[in-house]
Amino acid sequence: MSAPTRIGINLAISHLRRQKLARFLPARLYVAPDRRDYDRAEARDVVEKALAELSPKLRAAVVLHYYEGLTREEIAEVLGVPAGTVASRIAKAVAIMRKTIGSDQQADSTRSSSEGALRGR
Repeated sequence: MSAPTRIGINLAISHLRRQKLARFLPARLYVAPDRRDYDRAEARDVVEKALAELSPKLRAAVVLHYYEGLTREEIAEVLGVPAGTVASRIAKAVAIMRKTIGSDQQADSTRSSSEGALRGR
């Protein structure tokens, strides 16, 4: 569940409480979302961003291997390239993605610490 959705639900619950109508709401609305859901969504966004940075050739190899579960030989057949080329593309793509993800995380931590400094923290 996204943060804006959760905020909307909380506002609706507060409004209904004020009007004494909250007892008609299903109990599951009161359960806080699992933190793992947020973590998974954030991780998915980071990976999608890193995938978008790849060239189409590298992206195709990664998607076919990790998302579609094809072997190197199957990918080679689909793309019309040798299996060694597929292995090379996957290795190169993973290295680029790790670098992209690492630099994004560094930028986020730098931004966070500088924002705190600007606020006098």
